[in-house]
Amino acid sequence: MWRRRSASSKPNCRSCRTCCPAGKGPERSRRLERSRRRDGNDPSSTQPAGSAGPPARTGCRSIRSQRASPEADPAPRGPRHGDAAPRAGIEAGAGGGRVGAGIATRSANDTRECRRGRRAAGRMCRAYRKGRAGNRGPRFPAPAGHGARGEDIMNQQSRQNPTLFDLLGRCWQRPAPVTSASFDRQGGCVAFAAVDGTIALAPVAEAEGPESRIRVSGDLGQMRILPRTKPPAPLTAFAVQEDDAPLVMPFHDGGFLVRTGGGAVRRVSVQGESSEDFLGLGRPVLALDHAAQSGVTALSDGEGLCLLDQAANVIGRSRTTPVPTALKFSPDGRHLAGLGEDSLVIMALDGEVSVQRVVTLPSRPTGLAWNRQADRIACGLEIGGLSIVDVSLGRTDTILDFPAPVRELAWGVGGQLVASGAYRIAAWGADTEAASRALLTGHTGLILVEAVAAHPTRDLVAAGYADGRIVVARLGGRDELFVRPFGGAVTALAWSADGRHLAVGDAEGQAALITFPPQLFK
Repeated sequence: MWRRRSASSKPNCRSCRTCCPAGKGPERSRRLERSRRRDGNDPSSTQPAGSAGPPARTGCRSIRSQRASPEADPAPRGPRHGDAAPRAGIEAGAGGGRVGAGIATRSANDTRECRRGRRAAGRMCRAYRKGRAGNRGPRFPAPAGHGARGEDIMNQQSRQNPTLFDLLGRCWQRPAPVTSASFDRQGGCVAFAAVDGTIALAPVAEAEGPESRIRVSGDLGQMRILPRTKPPAPLTAFAVQEDDAPLVMPFHDGGFLVRTGGGAVRRVSVQGESSEDFLGLGRPVLALDHAAQSGVTALSDGEGLCLLDQAANVIGRSRTTPVPTALKFSPDGRHLAGLGEDSLVIMALDGEVSVQRVVTLPSRPTGLAWNRQADRIACGLEIGGLSIVDVSLGRTDTILDFPAPVRELAWGVGGQLVASGAYRIAAWGADTEAASRALLTGHTGLILVEAVAAHPTRDLVAAGYADGRIVVARLGGRDELFVRPFGGAVTALAWSADGRHLAVGDAEGQAALITFPPQLFK
């Protein structure tokens, strides 16, 4: 039973409302057909050739047009309503055929087509209303970026494809770029220093470690890591000095030694509690380092070198020339290396501080690193290169032609040397001469390597690029594990002592701690 809809109501079938009078459908067409036959106006009668036939229209629309004005020819309809076939039948009838029979046949066919279209449109309308009511989604979802449903689809796609950094890393946002990352000696805390003079402490332990989120499928044995369900614990941040990046060194008894403003060195616990000044010189501290084996602290104040024991008592002084601007203890604690304006100073610590050797470098040094055997030192150069100094023999080997200054150096567990400042991970072996011992590691690209860190127990190296990419590669191998695909330029990388955690800092202020499960490195 058809019901007349008001003008403001929404029709179920737009096509039926257009082609049928007042949207009443084919039932009205049949009633009009029967009334004409009762009145004697049977359209099945034969007409002479050349006579004007009824207007050719589709289905019930043609009957409405014929009843209103037999001579009028309404505006043609599209082929969707069956216009082409009825028109051909009328033109054939004008030449002597039975036009009325053609009209009757067309009315029945168009009625069936109209009924099919109305049913299909009704199903789509009902599905549309259910989707708006929340029972189910629409048959055709909204495009991505248009409306809330499209945004949900985009969010679902991003959640379905997390990166390895999203699954393994914990991230915190700092208000300033991160300059360094350091683990304490016990490996339970990591300190992030920033250029605004603040330090942020993050605990290494977490409730949702990657090991607890690993799932292995029973049929294929494929391993997958589930994402975290809770945000990471917040950082413990505090200000040390203004407008200058603090120097942070791990202390042998736990916590950190921090250079503060005004020429003081302060000890900070892993909970962020600051003690009294460990040492106050009254002059700016240019360089600071701490030996974990002996507990000796070395610092340079611009006038000379000072050595302190565990109780902060002065045990040695030296008026070295030039004054070191960077200090580094050897792994065995028997030597101390310092960087001057364009030289490397090697000092022996046999009860007293004595200068053992002064090595002139090709340019201003940017950093230094001891190897594990404490017999060689690598120095980065500002002109783009590095120098390797043999401590016992006094021989210097220089490698130049780097595209950028070498600011980060690291020694691998097997004696390999890794450096930043190139378009790939620059590495060298330890057995042959420098000219022939290059290790092809990773892939060459167009982005500079800004930071490197050698794994403490494996032949692996972590590298951070200027575009934020972080990879882990095997020394001498071409394969790379992509940890982070993009982000701010990497400024700091540091492995924990057990090699399970990697601390990351970048130029956009992001501090991160990545935990690698043992199953990842086989």
